[in-house]
Amino acid sequence: MPQTRSRRRVKKQASIFRRIYGGLVFVSAIIVGVYILWPMVIKPPAQQTEKPNSPAQSSGASRPENPPEPQGPVRREQTYNILLVGVDDGHGNADTIMLLQYDIPNQKVGVVSIPRDTMVNRDWSSIPKINAAYGKGGMELLREEISRTLGVPIDYHIRVGLQAFIEVVDQVGGLDFYVPEDMYHDDEGGFVINLKQGQQWLSGRKTLELVRYRGYGNADIGRTEMQREVLTALAKKVLSFGNITNIQSFLKIFNDHVDTDLGWTDMVFLAQSALGLDTETGVTTAVLPGRGDAVKGRTKWCYELDPVQTLEMVNDLLNPYEQPLTLADLDLIKGESYLQDY
Repeated sequence: MPQTRSRRRVKKQASIFRRIYGGLVFVSAIIVGVYILWPMVIKPPAQQTEKPNSPAQSSGASRPENPPEPQGPVRREQTYNILLVGVDDGHGNADTIMLLQYDIPNQKVGVVSIPRDTMVNRDWSSIPKINAAYGKGGMELLREEISRTLGVPIDYHIRVGLQAFIEVVDQVGGLDFYVPEDMYHDDEGGFVINLKQGQQWLSGRKTLELVRYRGYGNADIGRTEMQREVLTALAKKVLSFGNITNIQSFLKIFNDHVDTDLGWTDMVFLAQSALGLDTETGVTTAVLPGRGDAVKGRTKWCYELDPVQTLEMVNDLLNPYEQPLTLADLDLIKGESYLQDY
């Protein structure tokens, strides 16, 4: 009898072992399958192949029977240009415009702020300021004008409402930031800016006041510089370990307030790649260089881009091609007169 019970125990233990072993094999198979299939599902996003400002072929021109392959510029692999636009909820024009390049192989990010009053070459309006493009033709027209002006392709866009900005700042616990001067403005539309100079903790609402203030001596350029500093500080805080673990909350904010043409697999790929980014050494931010007192037609205080400095910045931070761009690749215009002596 004891031997019978002993044999039963052995059989039961063997059965449990087989179940555990079978479960481990099943889980291992899933892990291996995911490892194999992941690269097939999560692939690098597509890149824009058409070069801006390339002359279109005449529809009436004769074509050779065997036309040669186009010899366009060669793009660096896994290097993406993404347009970031902040829009004032309920208003037409773009509030913040930035062009970001993410060079994944070299783990480098360039972020160039584009002043809202930047003067562009357009034929659909006598007002040459770039921010009007969004109100007239949305993201498509804004992308087209920025791409043509700077001579670089734009692969994707991300449009963010002001409420998303407030919620992201609050989600990371606010920002500790130095306010450079007393700031007060009442636009009589319900949005009041009221900040005191000094180091302080800022909520999402107060941070929004900071980035929307325009009362600097250099007006829109001072505002653009402040936006760049604040967004850099916010990005570093979002990418910190403590906030990456709170990804579900960020996803909700993204779904509620952000519009983009990036697919979910594109976003997963870029987010996974960004885990290897050192925000202290791998991120460079800048503002397009120029002067803000140009007059074009009846429009005053346009921001005229400096050709030489702009070309240098574009090649350093935004050019996705193997070869450098030249001034002939950009579409920059000059003012007809100026309001200040330099």
